[in-house]
Amino acid sequence: MTAEAEELRERARKLRELATDVEELLSGEGKPRSYVINSMESWQGPNRDEVAGQLETYNTECSTVAGNLRSLAQSLDTQADEAEEDEE
Repeated sequence: MTAEAEELRERARKLRELATDVEELLSGEGKPRSYVINSMESWQGPNRDEVAGQLETYNTECSTVAGNLRSLAQSLDTQADEAEEDEE
């Protein structure tokens, strides 16, 4: 593996880790979204709806960002493959 390909793969790995961290900001164990979903049945009123809506919006945004990071990581892996092919 070339140094360039190795660097690209390392960057891709770090982007995937960041994507996982971003996804878990709201939805991981003990995180706000999980707490709200698990305890929401006892909540009532307009504040419940507002909080739930905001958390869903934030969760969607986090998922979108994580997907974009994974796409970028895949692109870096492709560049690494091409760099290795060029060396042969």
